[in-house]
Amino acid sequence: MPATNSKAHASPAPRAGAAADAAAQAETDARPAAQAGARARRVSPRPSGGRRVWFQVHLWLGWLTALPLLAVCVTGVLLSFEKELYAWEQPEHYALQPTDDPMTLPEVLEMLAAASLHINHLEIPDDPHHAYLAFANGRAPDGQNRGLRAYVDPYRRVLTHEWENPTLARRLEVWHRTLGAGPTGRWIVGVSSALLALISLAGLVLWWPMRRGTLRRFSRQRRALDWHNVAGVAALLPLVILAVTGITFTWGGDVFPVVDEWTGRPSNPVVPRLAPAPAGEATADRVSLADTARHVMATYPDWQIRGVQDARPASPVPYKFMLRDPAALIPHPSLHLYFDPRTGAEIGRWEAASGGAVGLYRRTFYVLHTGHPFPTWARGGWALMSAAGALLVLTGCWISLRRWFGRTGGRAGAA
Repeated sequence: MPATNSKAHASPAPRAGAAADAAAQAETDARPAAQAGARARRVSPRPSGGRRVWFQVHLWLGWLTALPLLAVCVTGVLLSFEKELYAWEQPEHYALQPTDDPMTLPEVLEMLAAASLHINHLEIPDDPHHAYLAFANGRAPDGQNRGLRAYVDPYRRVLTHEWENPTLARRLEVWHRTLGAGPTGRWIVGVSSALLALISLAGLVLWWPMRRGTLRRFSRQRRALDWHNVAGVAALLPLVILAVTGITFTWGGDVFPVVDEWTGRPSNPVVPRLAPAPAGEATADRVSLADTARHVMATYPDWQIRGVQDARPASPVPYKFMLRDPAALIPHPSLHLYFDPRTGAEIGRWEAASGGAVGLYRRTFYVLHTGHPFPTWARGGWALMSAAGALLVLTGCWISLRRWFGRTGGRAGAA
C-alpha cells in the first residue's frame, strides 16, 4: 500500500519537469526578440520631452519647405555646371577657338563704343574660350532704349548682341532664385533657405541619440531612414553654408548696409562722385574708356582687369575698373579704380582689405554658393551637396508618409 501510494505521488513529477523545461525554452526563445526590441529602442528611440518638440519642428517645417527646397536643390545640381551648359547652348560665345592674335581690351571697348552701346558692366573672360560679355544699353528695333547682352569674339573680331537670354541655364537660374514666381518666389526661396538651417539643427538633435552604428546600419539595411541619416550628417555643414549664402543673394542688399553702419566701416566700394560739369562742356572732350584702359594696363601691368564700367555723359558716376591680383586666392577683384572721364585722372580707389571680415564675406559668398570659378571636377562637389539636399527632402517625405499610412492601416486592421 505504501509502495502504491509512493508510485501514485511520484507520477506527476515528470509532468512538472516538462512544464519547467517548456517555460525555460520559451524564455530562451523570447530572449533574442527582447534583445532585438531593446536594440531597436536604442537605435530609434521614441521622441520624448524636448526631443518631441524638435521632432515636430523637423517634421512640419520639412513639409512646409519641401517643394521650394526640392526645386532649389535640383536646379542647384544643374547650375553647378552652368559653365558647361552655356558652352553647350551657345558655343559661338562660350566655346571659341583661340588664335595667336586676339583683340586687346582697349580694342574691344572701341568696338562697343563704335556700335553706340553704353556699357553698364563689361566682363573680361578668365577662360580663353569665352567671349567678352557686356551688359549694355542700346536702341532696340522698336526705337526704345533697352538693356541687352553684347558679345565680342576677340579672335574673329565680331560683335553680336541679344535682347533676351532664353537659354536653359538662364531659366534654371530664374527657377533657382525665384521659382519662376518673381518677387514672391524670391521671398519663398529666401524664407525656405533660412528655415533649412533650423530643420538641419532639429535633424541633428534627433539623430544624436542613435548616432552609434549609423554607417553599419546603412551598409546592412539601407532603409529610407538610413539614407536620410547618412545624407543629413554628410551634407549638414555644406547645406547650411549653401542656405546662408543663398539668403545673402536674397536679402544681402538690405542687410549689408545695416551691418556696415553697425561696424562703422564700409564692406563694399564707396564710389566717388564727380563734380558737376561746366555749362556747355562738349562730350567729345571726354577721355575715352579705351584710352583709360590703356593707362590702367600700363600702370598696373601685373594685375588682371576683370571688369569695366562706363560713365554716362550727364552722370556723376566715374569710370570704374576692377582689378585682381593673380597671386590672390580669392578670384574676385580686390582693387577698384575710379577715373574722371573728363580728365582721365584717377580720383579714387578701394582696396578689399579695407572692407574687413564683412567685405571678405561679400567677395567670397558667391564662390561658396556656386563653386565658380573652380574646375568641373571641383564643382561636382557642389552638385553632390545639392543632390544630397534633394535626397533629404524625398526620403523625409517618404518616411513620414509611411508612418502616417502605416499607423492608419494598423488601426484599421485591428478594428
